[in-house]
Amino acid sequence: ELGFAPQTIAKYGECLRQVARWIGDLPVTDLSKQHILALKSVMLSRNHSAGRQVCILAAVKRLLMFCQQELGLPVMQSDLIVLPKRPRREVVYLNTAEVERFVSSIQLSNQDETPFEPGLRFRTLVEVLLGTAMRISEALSLNRQDIDFVNREAVVIGKGNKQRTVFFTERSLLWIKRYLDLRQDARPALFVTQGGRSRLSRTDVWRPFVRCRQLARIQKRVTPHLLRHT
Repeated sequence: ELGFAPQTIAKYGECLRQVARWIGDLPVTDLSKQHILALKSVMLSRNHSAGRQVCILAAVKRLLMFCQQELGLPVMQSDLIVLPKRPRREVVYLNTAEVERFVSSIQLSNQDETPFEPGLRFRTLVEVLLGTAMRISEALSLNRQDIDFVNREAVVIGKGNKQRTVFFTERSLLWIKRYLDLRQDARPALFVTQGGRSRLSRTDVWRPFVRCRQLARIQKRVTPHLLRHT
């Protein structure tokens, strides 16, 4: 009903499994304030960040709300769980020089000067992330027909299953056209694996990010989300 993304639901499940390991797999009706304090104590002893603590405690709160509102079980009130405050984090991003070093490190041609498709695909993905500020999941979900090249926009389904319009820079659209002109497959996905066998996934893009960061000698951890901030 809340329209959470599959990754969020999976994370809630993982958090609740951790809770069961740390304080015991109790009947939910036995859960008390003392158990919550014990849970906080365990997380502090493990040096969990405030963000991780919030994630785990929020999962417990959701569970209690469900048990009370949907199942009618006599459980502790969810508002008795106090979430720690998250410290404001400095937003990390690449400066202009770092961006150019990073994109210049991407191999675009083979030794015989023919186009290197994996490199061209990665460069296009990087340019799309930089030129639209999309999340990686949104970029990888794009299909060719989703992009309006005239108005330089596309409608994507973002976080929380919400629909929104993203806008492209001319530079990002030029790289998309260059990449699509090289493609020999007819798959609708904008980003596909070698030979167009399947849609590109999140796990397919991590290695190029690490390799190009090292080649560009950038000290920051370059990720798709860092490009979103950039």
